[in-house]
Amino acid sequence: MWLASWVLACAAGSEGTQVLDAQVDGAPMTDLADVATDAADRTTMSDVTLQDTTVPDSAPPVPEDAPEDRACASGQTRCGEVCAELTTDRAHCGACDRPCGFLPGGVVTCEGGVCRERCAAGATLCDAACYDTRTDTHHCGACGRVCEGAERCVEGRCLGPAGYRVVRDDASARWINACALAGHQTVLVNADAGAARVPLPFRFRFWGRPLEPGTMLTVTPDGYATFQDGAPTPPDGVIPNQLDRVNAVLAVQWRNLRTRAEGVCVAVDGNVEGARRWVVQWRDARYFTSDLSHLNLELVLHEGSNHIDIIADAQTLPEPATVALEDWEGLRGAVPFGVPQPILFSNSRARFIPE
Repeated sequence: MWLASWVLACAAGSEGTQVLDAQVDGAPMTDLADVATDAADRTTMSDVTLQDTTVPDSAPPVPEDAPEDRACASGQTRCGEVCAELTTDRAHCGACDRPCGFLPGGVVTCEGGVCRERCAAGATLCDAACYDTRTDTHHCGACGRVCEGAERCVEGRCLGPAGYRVVRDDASARWINACALAGHQTVLVNADAGAARVPLPFRFRFWGRPLEPGTMLTVTPDGYATFQDGAPTPPDGVIPNQLDRVNAVLAVQWRNLRTRAEGVCVAVDGNVEGARRWVVQWRDARYFTSDLSHLNLELVLHEGSNHIDIIADAQTLPEPATVALEDWEGLRGAVPFGVPQPILFSNSRARFIPE
């Protein structure tokens, strides 16, 4: 029995050796060692890679452009990512994220934590914007004062766009004997110099500017009148002209004249409101240098239409003189007879029609 057991054991041991030999047949022992080493290396690299790519929740990545977490200077306040001076900063005026607005035509500053609006010199604050009320047609002279139609705004006043169209020898421009009208006023009797101021009886527009009743017209013995306040009274002149310091002129026969006993008659013709005529008439005037001349001239202002007539009645020995209308700035003139100083013969007529 013992011998049989030993024989069986040896046989088994020999078979096992053969199986092992078959598994490693053709593979040197050194190659097996390398395989084992490579396996160990792969395990090690996997462990390292896992360790490098794992980021703990307690340490998030920091952006490169993140602001430094530092305290603001004295007098400044932290507003998000910036430090702001709340008393002067337009984006944070008085408090964080409280910006000052934009003012068209002006500037907005932060002063003492309050947004303050300022217009440029010469401009006025109207409807949250700055306007030059000297020239703006929607705020002419004051906020909200709108010029009509094609009017311009000049020095805060609405003026007509182009002045007057002139019609010569218009049959509707008829002579009116103002000195014979009831209620007429006579001024400048036997006068060589000086002036008389007479009030406009109704609303009227002169070169586009609206004039209220009671507006004063300065009448001179020298054949012209002016709506300009405090104007000098030169004995003769040309139109247009800024240098003579008298503008807004209505020149019927602007020449060095003198009146006789009939003087200058001023009267209202008609009693229908809206259709009245205001007449200023130089009756039997003469040139200063000629006692033989006899001149009958008149200026007629039409209510409603704002037409102006310059009319000559009987004339004796007429000479050249300035006949025209001049605008408020002395820059433009409306000349009816093609030359600045025509001769007004008897029955000469010109009508000025506003454009």
